[in-house]
Amino acid sequence: TTAWDNFHLDSLSYDSNHNVIKTVGKTWVDTGWVNQTKNLLTYDDNNNLIETIMMMWQENGWVNINKQVTTYNEKNLKTEWLSKFWMDTEWVDQMRTTYNYDMSDLLTDELTRINMFVEWKTSQIKKYEYNSNGQEIVKYTKEIDPMSGDTTSNTKVSSSYSDDLLTEELTQDWANTEWVNSDLETYTYEDNQLTVELWQVWKNNSWENKERWTHTYGTVDVKNGNNLVYNFSLEQNYPNPFNPSTTISFTIDKREHVELAVYNSIGQLVTKLINEEKSAGDYQVTFNASNLPSGIYYYQLLAGNRVLTKKCILLK
Repeated sequence: TTAWDNFHLDSLSYDSNHNVIKTVGKTWVDTGWVNQTKNLLTYDDNNNLIETIMMMWQENGWVNINKQVTTYNEKNLKTEWLSKFWMDTEWVDQMRTTYNYDMSDLLTDELTRINMFVEWKTSQIKKYEYNSNGQEIVKYTKEIDPMSGDTTSNTKVSSSYSDDLLTEELTQDWANTEWVNSDLETYTYEDNQLTVELWQVWKNNSWENKERWTHTYGTVDVKNGNNLVYNFSLEQNYPNPFNPSTTISFTIDKREHVELAVYNSIGQLVTKLINEEKSAGDYQVTFNASNLPSGIYYYQLLAGNRVLTKKCILLK
C-alpha cells in the first residue's frame, strides 16, 4: 500500500479582526517539521496592512530578510510602498513605489524608484486609463534601466468588457514606431461564471494557441450557491532545485489585487512576477532566473492582507 508523505506546512495566526498577523512555513525533514520562513504582519486602525516582515530560519533562530512598509491616505488608498532589506543590524531602503489617483479615486499612475545609495533612480512607470464605468481599459508599463535611464521595455495592455465582465486582454509591445501584438487572453462566461480562459501568442502575423483553462461548476443545496471553492495557497515551486526556470503555482479564493515577488537571500527584491488584480482561481507562473546567480531565493504571495512565503534554490 502507498501512504501520503508530509511535505510542507503553513500555519497562520489571526488578530481579533480576523487579520493574518503571522504565517510560519515548515518543511518535513526525516521525522519532524523544520522551520523555514515566517511573516509578521501589522495593520492600522482601519485594518490596512502597513508592514510585513519576512524572516528565514537559520540554525537555531529567525533572521530578518525583508520589510515592506505601506502608507495610505485618509480614503484608505495606498499612496506609497517601500521595500527594505536587512543589512548587518539595520533595515536599508531598496525600492519605493508611489501611487496617484484622480478625482474619482481611480489609480492613474505608479512610479517605482530604486535606491542607488547616491540617489533614487526611476525603474518603472505605470499609467492607467478607464472607461465611464470606472473599469480599467488601458495599462501602460515602461521599464527603465536605473543606471542609464534608457527604456528597456514598453508594454500596453488593453482590456475589453461585456456586461461588466472582463472578456479580453490584449498585450502589445512598443517597437520603435508602433504597438505590436504580443499576447491575447480571452474569457468566456456562462451565467456570469467564468468557464474558459484562452491564452494566445502572436506568431507569424496570427494568433497561436498557447494554453487553455476550463472551469466547471456543479450545484449545492444553497440558494444562489456556487460549489467552486478555492483556498488561498502557495505551492512549492517545481522543479526545485531548478536551472534556469521553475514554475510557481498558487490559488486565490476571491478577486483581489495580487503580488508575487521574488527576493534574494539578503532580502533584496529581485522581481515582481505578478502585480495586478486577478479573479479567484488557480494560477501558474514561470520564474526565469537565467540572469541570476546560484543561491537561495524566496518567493512571496501577497493577496489583499494575506501573505505566504516559500524558499527555492537556483542551482547552476
